[in-house]
Amino acid sequence: MRTADGKYLLGSESHALGAGADEHSEIVKLAAGPVRRIAIACGDSAFLLVRSGFNSTCLIREDGAHPLKTHVLQPGTKLPLGVGAGGTAILAAMNDQEIERCIATNQACCEEHYPGNLPQQMLDRIQECREKGYAINRGSVVDESWALAAMVRDRSGSPIAAVVIAAVQSRLQPVREAKFGPLLLKEAASLERFIQTAPKKQDALLDLP
Repeated sequence: MRTADGKYLLGSESHALGAGADEHSEIVKLAAGPVRRIAIACGDSAFLLVRSGFNSTCLIREDGAHPLKTHVLQPGTKLPLGVGAGGTAILAAMNDQEIERCIATNQACCEEHYPGNLPQQMLDRIQECREKGYAINRGSVVDESWALAAMVRDRSGSPIAAVVIAAVQSRLQPVREAKFGPLLLKEAASLERFIQTAPKKQDALLDLP
């Protein structure tokens, strides 16, 4: 931002970005161990996504040992809630009224940028997530880039984040899905326990909007 005397100062967006980084710093610390364990166990890429309004944002990426990677998600990547496995897992844990509002809010963006994520497709994936306990993305964002995700709740019980495995299509077929879906649920539960037992002074950082 330029002042009247020609000097430059940080604008409101810079302050907002800094506040957001502080807000998420504690959950990043708490999630680092679970995300790393997931990446080591599956050999693929593991992530932490957090909810931010009607979007999800990737905060952590850990790559496993397998040489083939999917690069759809990087730290800082933002997607509409319901797009991808992480956003589906978070959205599926919301009540039906919130889901309807979120899908309606993001519909124009999805129609333009994510045509594999239209309302009925999202609702079908939400139903599957509720049945299995974890979400599956079968290439709805980028062809042949598949993912699994499990949702994480804050102290109040609201869905705030998701732990995710992403891999090339051949790496997430039914046998591996059946193995790593439960692993994600286990690590999501572990992260929830960390959040539940974190010092109370961290509440404002962990109870994300």
